[in-house]
Amino acid sequence: MNSVVSAASLASAAAIPNGVLADPNKSPDPAFAAIERYREARRALAEDVKNFPGRDVDEDLTADEIEAVDEMLLTRPATLQGCAALLREIAAAAENMGVPLFDNFGGIDDAGRDFLPMLAAFIEATASGGTAVRS
Repeated sequence: MNSVVSAASLASAAAIPNGVLADPNKSPDPAFAAIERYREARRALAEDVKNFPGRDVDEDLTADEIEAVDEMLLTRPATLQGCAALLREIAAAAENMGVPLFDNFGGIDDAGRDFLPMLAAFIEATASGGTAVRS
């Protein structure tokens, strides 16, 4: 496969700078607060699943998690870094929920999965004055 950025290489790259989510309310970009609220809802669901053996964290979405995903999708980032972080987190959320992007388009599951992270890599490279990574 000759994709611009492989999912494996992106999975290890943290899109959110260290310490930014420590207090998302102090971040100048609302994207980071929206991401943290989603992650909190996801952690709460994972903790709840421990109390109910046989429950599947990826199938039993809570209203809080659904609301947090909606919030991420509706949040307008204020920075390029926030935009890239939202793209990565939305791609990860879709994968976590077992709802691959472009799943119903036949034969492009891998490309659909890599699409938002590829855009995030481009935005990050542009923001830092570099060039997009190709693999």
